[in-house]
Amino acid sequence: MKLYVIDKHTNTKTYLRVSAADRATLRGVLGNQYFVINGNQYSVSDVQAEPSTDSTAVGGLLGGVIGAAGGAPGVVIGGILGALIGQGQTEKEQREASSFNGSRA
Repeated sequence: MKLYVIDKHTNTKTYLRVSAADRATLRGVLGNQYFVINGNQYSVSDVQAEPSTDSTAVGGLLGGVIGAAGGAPGVVIGGILGALIGQGQTEKEQREASSFNGSRA
C-alpha cells in the first residue's frame, strides 16, 4: 500500500516514503503528529492510503510467462493461477488501505 497526501497548492498526490499499518503507527514512525512536505505542513490525519499495484494483471502475466515452459497448456494454467494469486494480493492491499483510511491518529 502507498501512503500519500494531497498537495495543498497543486491538488496532486504526493507520496510518502514510509509505510505504516495505521495512522497511530505512522505518527510513531514520523515522530510527530505534524510533518512538512514541499513547504506545506500536514497532519497524520491528512494522509491517505491506496493499494500499491494492480497485482492481478502482473500475476497473470508472470504466471503466463512461467507457464510457457509447459507449452500452450502451461501458459493458460500459469496465467490463471498467477491471476488468482495476484487477485488475492490486490484484495489484501485494498483491505489494508481501507483499514488505514479508517484509522485515527
